[in-house]
Amino acid sequence: MTKVSIPEKVAKIGRYAFLRSGVQKIPSAAALLMHGCSIDGLGDGVGDVFCCADDLECAAAIYLTQSRKAPLSRCEATLYADGNATVAMMTKLLAEQKRKPTCYKKAAEFALSCGSSVKAETLQALCGVVTAAKAKAAAELLEKELKKRKRTKGTAIKGATGHPVEAFCQEHFNEGNVTHMLDQCGLALKKLPAVRYRDSEESAPPFVVGCVLAAYLEMGETDGWSTPDFFYHKEADQIAAALDPAAFQQALEKLYQSIDKKTGITKAPRFLMPYCRFGTAEQVSGVISNLKKWTSWSAYHQAGRDTEYLARYAICLNESRTALLWADKNDQLDFVARLRNTTADMLRDTQLSEFGLDEKGEKVYDLGGTTVTAVLAADLSLSLYDSNAGKIVKSIPKKGADPEKYEAAKADFAEMKKNLTKVAKARCDVLFQDFLSGRSRAGEDWRASYPGNPLLRQVASLLVWSQDGQTFTLRDGQPVDSKGAAYTITDSPVTVAHPMEMDRDDVERWQKYFAAQGLRQPFAQVWEPVIDFSQVKEDRYSGIELPANQLRGREKHGIQFGFDYSTVALSVSFAGCDLDCGLTDCRHHSLEPDSKVVFGALKVENPSRQANHIIGLLDKWTVEGRILKDDVSAVEHLDSFTLAQVTELLNLAIENQCTNCTAALLAYKNTRFADFDPMDVFTLE
Repeated sequence: MTKVSIPEKVAKIGRYAFLRSGVQKIPSAAALLMHGCSIDGLGDGVGDVFCCADDLECAAAIYLTQSRKAPLSRCEATLYADGNATVAMMTKLLAEQKRKPTCYKKAAEFALSCGSSVKAETLQALCGVVTAAKAKAAAELLEKELKKRKRTKGTAIKGATGHPVEAFCQEHFNEGNVTHMLDQCGLALKKLPAVRYRDSEESAPPFVVGCVLAAYLEMGETDGWSTPDFFYHKEADQIAAALDPAAFQQALEKLYQSIDKKTGITKAPRFLMPYCRFGTAEQVSGVISNLKKWTSWSAYHQAGRDTEYLARYAICLNESRTALLWADKNDQLDFVARLRNTTADMLRDTQLSEFGLDEKGEKVYDLGGTTVTAVLAADLSLSLYDSNAGKIVKSIPKKGADPEKYEAAKADFAEMKKNLTKVAKARCDVLFQDFLSGRSRAGEDWRASYPGNPLLRQVASLLVWSQDGQTFTLRDGQPVDSKGAAYTITDSPVTVAHPMEMDRDDVERWQKYFAAQGLRQPFAQVWEPVIDFSQVKEDRYSGIELPANQLRGREKHGIQFGFDYSTVALSVSFAGCDLDCGLTDCRHHSLEPDSKVVFGALKVENPSRQANHIIGLLDKWTVEGRILKDDVSAVEHLDSFTLAQVTELLNLAIENQCTNCTAALLAYKNTRFADFDPMDVFTLE
């Protein structure tokens, strides 16, 4: 049994009347409500069988008879989708028999809120039912509106200019829904700021601006029952394209400030949807900076959490590089890619990484009297060369420059300088995860991504890549192998190479190549030690202590650190490995600055790239502890260490005046790497 009919004379139905009954719908719900039946829990989940929000008759009955916010909010979308049909349904329900006076007034107020979307004949029919019921207050409202309509013929938009987009707005939006959605944020249609059209000096009527806002405000509507459906609203975007972007963004800012000043944006979070969709990079940055603040329970309670949740999706609707960078950093880029019918990798390769650099990694700014050139360096930094002065300068020179060209160049370089480093870091972070996981890309995708983009080409030239068991890098934009010979990139999968999967001689050639070229890698790739898993024993780290804080913030390496302050419980996990951990120096339910983690038994669960990296890190960290104690036994654990790591350890010993270890490490380095050209720094990290 999935449906059941209930006699209209039933006066009350309990909250759990149909719990676990299998009943999914009460067809007579509207009649029950109109006859005054009290239904406990309506709109709170257990009343779902009664509260059919997508049923217009039921939605209209709920609106006319209920006052609680929960059931009403569930029906809004259905009620305002077609105001004329809703008013007609309310008229039908009210005409069946005498109702409470409040029902008639609610119907009249709803009809007026829908504006011109309700036809005159529909309004007249409702007025007839209201008058017959002697509902004086409701009748006066409707009669006043009908008289007004007689005086004003037609349904032209107030303030219409004749712009083609105005007819489009009338075709796709109704005034009642627009007015209602604006009202949810405390905004009045007639008081919206003026926004001029893109192709003229005339201002768009408030209704045109309101249509764009309402479409995205409705998208941000939440009722606690389901996750909103986020997408690019085709009709709203088409209307927005007719508006002057700068003027619209200024209007959005004015409205945001007005809402925030009156009630606080957390009371009307849905406004973040149009604000972020069409806002500037700076406006989106402001929202991003507030995300953490909104999660403060003591300051904003649940409203703050709801605002932060909605803002995360609203940011993803913005098309600026700032929004894309945030999405990439916060694991939202796949969501953004789905919105745009593309992939995260494609967004990283195009919109995120395009800065207008030429084939040489340069960008020339014409200032009128001179030129200045932005140059991408091997370490992914930017510098400015002033051709007139013949030297490197710190900023765009203003002297002698055309004012407009100077301002344009200054703004462009500032954006590039601010975001290029972020984009490069984000790409290197992704590649580091690929290094640990072994994720690959098709050869044709790799060729389309890296060689042609100056920034990505430079990133690619700092790493070694693997394809069909062969390794290569980019030198002067061309692929070469470890012996310097030309390499042809096929369509086979390409991945970030890992020393544990490479020939030992190949690894050493690559180490010498990067050292000789003075190239620092984004992370220690060819310098990553290769662990012989067959020699990894259970007691490798038994009894060794490390500062607990040294394990914090290492998520990208595959280390998850957790500490429950209420139970003083420690939880640490290492990707690919199982390592027992205990905690020392923990007092008063707090993790003291000098608290240490003491290691126990080690087990390699998955001898992978990830596990190799974890053990390499732990080897490095525990050896450092031995060196700081000036324990020369540290040298016994260096078989898998690279020159880069040995050099770092030697510097550590020297800085801390560990004389015994300094001598032992220097001797080891000179013997183990006798034919190697050393570098002080091996990575960009």
